[in-house]
Amino acid sequence: MRNVKVMVLAMAGLAFFTAGSCRVVASEAQSATHPAYYVAEFEVTDPEGMKPYSAQVEATFKPYGGHFIVRGGKTISLEGAAPKRRRVVIEFASVEKAQAW
Repeated sequence: MRNVKVMVLAMAGLAFFTAGSCRVVASEAQSATHPAYYVAEFEVTDPEGMKPYSAQVEATFKPYGGHFIVRGGKTISLEGAAPKRRRVVIEFASVEKAQAW
């Protein structure tokens, strides 16, 4: 059940897309699209239960051209206590590719 919660929270992170700078100049109107980013922040409460999800999640976005920019791991704090929450950032070539995922 906790895996379901993590998956729901991760999918909720889809709301955190950014398409980079949206400044458009007439001469740039035909330029390539800007990248988009899926950003998620979550706390793992069941590390063993998370392993099957973690092992398979990359295969879900690779067909859409996505790749990890940031993927959890141990956080070392230079000041204060290290955060308990993990962060994931996945880059896509465009908002359309990210939304298709």
